Amino acid sequence: MRIPGSTRCMNRKILVGTIKTRLIKAVLEPDPGKREMAFQRVIHRVQRALIPVRRGRTAPRHKGKKVNKYSQNRRRCL
Repeated sequence: MRIPGSTRCMNRKILVGTIKTRLIKAVLEPDPGKREMAFQRVIHRVQRALIPVRRGRTAPRHKGKKVNKYSQNRRRCL
């Protein structure tokens, strides 16, 4: 579904996971027929990873807030 006034970008987490697993397996596949099918699956998966970029969001984002960056339950023991 396309949202008016928006562009699309790639979801990086899905893209990295797809490339890390499926593209490497596709390149290493010895059978040319299976290799072509694997590449088509990778291309299909990457095309599905396009997400809309919504312009004019109303909720402000606080990027500089570092209060809970290293909370007590996330600190290292040693």
